[in-house]
Amino acid sequence: MYNMYCVGWTNKTTEEKEASREEYDVHILAKEQCREEKSKDSAKGRKGIIKISSRDGYCFVLNEEQANRGVIEIASCLWKYLNEVLGDDLNLQ
Repeated sequence: MYNMYCVGWTNKTTEEKEASREEYDVHILAKEQCREEKSKDSAKGRKGIIKISSRDGYCFVLNEEQANRGVIEIASCLWKYLNEVLGDDLNLQ
């Protein structure tokens, strides 16, 4: 949704941009804050998934004893998300 909003902004006329400048500035601030928090999580070894349609975030945390953040661990987290969160929305077999 945020990416669509940014593209929408670039397609607006000057007058439309002036009329919605405050809303856009709030959007940009929120986007920057989200990216900052995501960077902090990544630095701590946390990876997450964002469901754009609902803006829900899912984070899978494994300590160093449980995983090396290799492809198998990442795939396991993704599989868990697909099965448990999206479940019936997908036809996984």
